[in-house]
Amino acid sequence: MEALSWDNLKDYIDTGTAAVCPIGGNHALSLFVGPESVRIGLRIPYSGELAVETGLYRELHCTIVMVQGVRSIELSTSSQPLFHSFYLFAYAIADLIESQERSPPAAIKEALDRFGLLLNEFSLLPETTRLGLLGELCFLEALVKARGSNFVEAWLGPVPQRHDFRLDDNEFEIKTTLKSKRQHLIHGFGQLETSPGKKLFIVSLHLERAGPPGGQTLPQKVAEVFRILGPDTTSFENSLGKLGYRKMDEIHYKERYKFRSAPTLIKVDESCPRISRAILSPALTDELLRRFGEMTYEINVDGLGTVQGTTAYADVVPGPLGLGLS
Repeated sequence: MEALSWDNLKDYIDTGTAAVCPIGGNHALSLFVGPESVRIGLRIPYSGELAVETGLYRELHCTIVMVQGVRSIELSTSSQPLFHSFYLFAYAIADLIESQERSPPAAIKEALDRFGLLLNEFSLLPETTRLGLLGELCFLEALVKARGSNFVEAWLGPVPQRHDFRLDDNEFEIKTTLKSKRQHLIHGFGQLETSPGKKLFIVSLHLERAGPPGGQTLPQKVAEVFRILGPDTTSFENSLGKLGYRKMDEIHYKERYKFRSAPTLIKVDESCPRISRAILSPALTDELLRRFGEMTYEINVDGLGTVQGTTAYADVVPGPLGLGLS
């Protein structure tokens, strides 16, 4: 069996070049890279039934395809952080088929047993969740630097509370976006409703991806918060755990981000776009309002609020937010 090196396969991935690369051997196995590198996969010619349970693995897709008249098992993934793991997984299957004469279903099952933990991305956070966590950690870092490590308790995001942070009489929703405009998803009627006796603010973080050495990855931000907290990190560790963040997954979180524009503070008042039951109530009866479930909607806050670096911003936010190694 002729091994295609990872570096050679990565050349196709990095350039977005679609390719089919025969593995060699006696079973006509091949690796492929899809157009624009949206996925990579392994094709195994096979005419029998495929009785292998792959549905447990969110990022591993398995189907039967016809390619140039040949019926094949096609295994693939669209998760770029897992491309290298998939490459190793594919060659484990190929070795079992070519060198140890396993049937394709038996080889797939055995390789799944070996590589299941690498391919099971139920434990990995999707990018939207990672971005949200990164934004909250930017705010938490600024808060701890300004007020001290005890203020880690002001972070309410990991527990079932309406808003991300509560500090004195102010509450904060941290919203992070990679879109070209400051467009943020709002989850539910209550997310932009102010608690009694409090003032509510949106902290809008407008990010873009950054190449090394610029910006910061999520694991780097986590490490920075650990560093400034000092020896007592129990509460922070517990909060990360509740959000599904695990140190063992950090190798997959390689994306670097930087600010596209300065953080912006927006007071939730009459000039802030939002939907709430109170706003809808003049137009709808109580009976109709009760029939609405939770909803998700998007708001555009371009041009609203005050930006980091102004007095009005500094009067409310405990310190400057940063994305970069200090």
